[in-house]
Formats: sequence, structure tokens, C-alpha cells
Amino acid sequence: MDSDWYRNLKPRTKTEYRRHIEMLTLSPYHNKHIDVVTRKLAATLYQAILKSYNVYDASKFVDVWRVIYNFSISEEFTERNPWDKMRVVVPKPRSVVWPQESVYLAIDKAVELGYNDLAMTIALMYDTAQRPGDIMKVEWSDYKEDNHGRYLAITQNKTGAVVYPSVSKYTSSLLNKIGDKSGTKIITSGIIRCRLQLAEVKHILGLDSSLQLRDLRRTAITEMSGSTDDQIMSVSGHTNRQQLSTYSVRQRDKAQETQNKRYSTTSPRLNSEFGHSTGTLPEN
Repeated sequence: MDSDWYRNLKPRTKTEYRRHIEMLTLSPYHNKHIDVVTRKLAATLYQAILKSYNVYDASKFVDVWRVIYNFSISEEFTERNPWDKMRVVVPKPRSVVWPQESVYLAIDKAVELGYNDLAMTIALMYDTAQRPGDIMKVEWSDYKEDNHGRYLAITQNKTGAVVYPSVSKYTSSLLNKIGDKSGTKIITSGIIRCRLQLAEVKHILGLDSSLQLRDLRRTAITEMSGSTDDQIMSVSGHTNRQQLSTYSVRQRDKAQETQNKRYSTTSPRLNSEFGHSTGTLPEN
């Protein structure tokens, strides 16, 4: 962890690496030389993690140690990688999508409860198809309005991609009504607090308990399915079609065109101002 390679990792990746390294420290081999781990032992450790945790953690455990051993080979600490080409159970991709009415019900209830940051987080994520971490760091200075319309200028944490997702009339009016512009950031609460508040909102409304904030990105991308891949990528920030299929061009005009199509068809409420107290969808 003292290497330049590790220091250059993103904070979230560092946290993930530390967690999976700690999993190995629980085994009898944590203080042995890396050459002690054979392919057979690596497979045994994987099965132990799979049994104690879950498919996702076990798969990531192998990924992390595969990278660490590749680094060790490059530094000539060892000459082999027992984790390379290991057969693992591939986690099933998450496929949860928010029902459209649930989005607006959750926003309205959050505002009613005074959870303004949660309301704005849901609206911005559903509107712009961005990841939770990218929305949580957005500043008021990133919110733009010019001849293209209303949009955010975001540099994505994960990929470094620069995207300009449009902000709908609905979300813009929501920000103007409940946003606190005395500070720098639009969302001042942390992601953990928003998740806890969302759990309360779902319980009160009787919404599907499996709905999570991160699913709003998938929901928004799904609603853009009538657009071309390049148009969707201009909003989502994906850099290739393979990434898009599991869940580029990023010009403002294409991003605006894609969102306009969505506002007028699959998500008409985004083209109206915030203020519906019932959460019901407007008639077309």
C-alpha cells in the first residue's frame, strides 16, 4: 500500500482493495510469502470467501488478488499468478428499474418529510442518468443555463469522462424551490444519510424495498432506449457499447436531443414544473 500504484488509485477503489486484502488476513496464510499461495490454495480460499460472504464479494476478492499478483510480478516479487484465469461464479447483473410513478412519489414524500437532499438526489439521478457519487459532488457552479438549455457539467469519478446531461424543467424548478444555494454543493448530505432516508420513504409509501439510488441511473438509461447508442452515451458517459449493454460521443447537442426525446415521450412529467403533491403522473 506504500507503492505509487496504490496511491494513484481512486478512494473508492482503495477502500475496496483494503476490504478484500483484510479478507485474506483472516486466513492462516496472511503472513506467508506470496509464493505460498498455489493455484489449488487460491481456489480453496475463493471457495471459503464464497461460502462466508457472497458471489459478488468472492468474485471481487479474486479480481483484487489477481491485480495484486500482476503488480508483484512486475516488481519481480514473484514469477507467477495463481489467481490468473481462475474460474469463478459470475455475479448476476443487477436489473432493478424504478417504476416511473415511484420516482415522483418518493420525491414528493422526501420533500414532505424535509429530506430535501434526498429529493434532489433522486430527481437529479433520474433526470441525468449519473452515478450516485457523481451527483453527490455536484456544485451549484456545475449547473449551467445557456442557449442549449439547462444542464450539468460533470467529470465522472469512475472514468474521467466529461458529460453534459440536461436538467429538466421539473428538476430545475425543484432545485429552485428547495435547494440551499448558500453553500457550494447542491447536495450537502452524505450518501449514507440519503440511503437511510430513502429506506424510510420506501417504508412509508409501501414501495418495493429492493429499489436503490443506484438503480435510478439504469432506470434513466432504460427510458432512453428509443435513442441511438451514441445519443445515450452522450448522456451516460459510457465509452463503448459493451459498457452500455451491461447496464463516445458527449457533445452537448446530442445530449440535449436525447433528453428532449425522453421528456416528450417516456417521461413527460420531467417537462413540467415540480409541485404535484400527489405524485400521480399527468395525463398525456
